[in-house]
Amino acid sequence: MKEQVLWAVKIGEEDWQEELVTSTASALHLAKAKAWALNNGFNRLRVSGIDLNEKPNFCKVFNR
Repeated sequence: MKEQVLWAVKIGEEDWQEELVTSTASALHLAKAKAWALNNGFNRLRVSGIDLNEKPNFCKVFNR
């Protein structure tokens, strides 16, 4: 299952102040969340994906 994560920055804030808006597997929910964010003072929306069926490889953290 592919989880979609919506991030956004409030108008006037710096890029590093990005906030998590929602996480969902539903395209409809994601579309509604994007509209909500734009109507509530957020811009610079970004969507990232997480594959929940893939096991994390923590060794990558240590550059092995």
